Amino acid sequence: FWQLGESHYWGHNAIIRVAPFMQHCALGRLPGRGSLSGEILSHDFVEAALMRRAGWAVWIAYDLPGSYEEMPPTLLDELKRDRRWCQGNLMNFRLFFTHGLHPAHRAVFMTGVMAYLSAPLWFLFLVLSTALLAVHTLAVPQYFTQPYQLFPTWPQWHPEWAVSLFGATATLLFLPKLLALLLLLAQGSRMYGGPLRLILSTLLETLFSALLAPIRMLFHTQFVTTALIGWALQWKSPPREDAETSWREAILRHGAGSVLGIAWAGLVYWLNPAFLGWLLPVVGALIIAIPLSVWSSRVKLGRWFRARRCFLIPEEANPPRELRWTRAALRRHPTFE
Repeated sequence: FWQLGESHYWGHNAIIRVAPFMQHCALGRLPGRGSLSGEILSHDFVEAALMRRAGWAVWIAYDLPGSYEEMPPTLLDELKRDRRWCQGNLMNFRLFFTHGLHPAHRAVFMTGVMAYLSAPLWFLFLVLSTALLAVHTLAVPQYFTQPYQLFPTWPQWHPEWAVSLFGATATLLFLPKLLALLLLLAQGSRMYGGPLRLILSTLLETLFSALLAPIRMLFHTQFVTTALIGWALQWKSPPREDAETSWREAILRHGAGSVLGIAWAGLVYWLNPAFLGWLLPVVGALIIAIPLSVWSSRVKLGRWFRARRCFLIPEEANPPRELRWTRAALRRHPTFE
């Protein structure tokens, strides 16, 4: 709706007019050395921008049926894909000032960068907030900062700023979910498990997303940092079949973050226990990252929810013919699975 004819597209899920694509989308290597040079990784965004620059409109056919792509099956597999997307979006920002690009595609490049750069900015904000708490707790307050000062300078607090920031953030995060829920309830939610299960699924998804956000923050901060310092990236397409995260792999990948969460919580509690409640949604998620990563990858858990019609989508409630034919073929030829 917002991008109209200046949209982007998603790789192999796109149906492309061959002539404009072949004529305008030959991508060269980005000059220079390091991880942000060389072959363009997130090529589909760039190709859409080049076709629009040549005068062609690019639309997302959101109502086009018959195209499906499974998500990576585990959190760790999704994060592996995120690392490539992170580096690809950082590389694309080098094209932000390319001559002739439509402003909408410049905005796509900017939002792509901020989708990952927001993670280290959030992490830095939390670190500075903790440092400020340490300064206020451990340092002796100075009420007279100027020579011959007659009246003390009292500390100033602006809770309305915090309320405004919290309100704006909550609106951006939850309003789209709420509007989508209301739209489905109004149009009919039978294919989503019914109204009660749809509401329950939305609440559980919101809780799960809130728990994953700090974990993603830590990984995305690492991805941005390693990309900027030039660490090489070896890309391998993530698996799509049923897979589960082992406890060993989860400990190796999330262990450092859990230790950081425990140490961070302990430091804040030592400085001022009253502030731990504000930080607990972040450090608490980091602390439980290992079991959360393992349990959320369990196939049995997903099938348990599906059997109770939670997190249901229309393609599961009433599978289209493409999926029915695929399953029938796999039953006839199980070796192809």
